[in-house]
Amino acid sequence: MNINADYSQKVVINHHDLPWVPTPDSGIERRMLDRIGDEVAKASSIVRYHSGWKFQTHTHDFGEEILVLDGVFSDEAGDYPVAIKQLQTANDTSSADWNNLMGYSLRKKQPPDLVGSEKYYQAALKIDPSHRGALEYYGKLKLINNDLPGAEALLARLNKACPLGCEEYSDLKGAIQKYKSKK
Repeated sequence: MNINADYSQKVVINHHDLPWVPTPDSGIERRMLDRIGDEVAKASSIVRYHSGWKFQTHTHDFGEEILVLDGVFSDEAGDYPVAIKQLQTANDTSSADWNNLMGYSLRKKQPPDLVGSEKYYQAALKIDPSHRGALEYYGKLKLINNDLPGAEALLARLNKACPLGCEEYSDLKGAIQKYKSKK
């Protein structure tokens, strides 16, 4: 299997456009960014572990990079906490993606830093007003802060950003519906 395997070509990937693909280990899904080979491959993926699930011990001949967005990744070498320290090291404040990831990480850490999270979501949307991830996650932050009109305004912006529908729109719409059902 080859996915974005020609490294001489520039590729821009919006991972939100990629489907979650089950791995051979149930309870674990991935979004394949690039791949040369089948299951044992040179590959870059975004991986989502369902609570309590684990990968079996395995190797990657070309290495493996892990950026933890939520929770803690653990292996035989130790525990790896959320991405905040890694993002701070990268310090790519001119990137909407970087600001969105920083906002997400601050919102998800325990205890959450909601003020800091909002600052980074706003920065992401200043750089890219149609950034779907930032629109969704900022909308969810608005709900945490009991700002339903703010969340609905971000949902309207998401509707314009993906007129044919997208996962971010569906996720924020569902979160708003759940929020309303609890009121």
